[in-house]
Amino acid sequence: MANITRLVGGVLVAIGVIGYVATSGAHVTALLPAVLGLVIGVLGLVADRIDAGQHAIHASLALALLGALGSLPRVAGIGEGSPAAIASLLTVVVCLGYVALGVRSFAAARRARQEA
Repeated sequence: MANITRLVGGVLVAIGVIGYVATSGAHVTALLPAVLGLVIGVLGLVADRIDAGQHAIHASLALALLGALGSLPRVAGIGEGSPAAIASLLTVVVCLGYVALGVRSFAAARRARQEA
């Protein structure tokens, strides 16, 4: 799960940077997905380095859920085709996909512990 966490962090950084460039640097808030991705990516690195890495993954999943919820209101402008709305939609999709993978992973780990 740590590898997926780092990948998601990288994708969010790319969304943020591309969104910032697409708005010609007019809105610094376009970098919010990049900041979110940076924090999630760092938590993915931390998860590999410590024994209690699951806590870092839990934190990254909580941040991803907050990121998706925070980006959701801006998706309403997707009909206009604005770069901000597109970046927000991509952020929501990536974050919710990551949360779904995390929930699936933790459920599988719990089942494996119960069977052992």
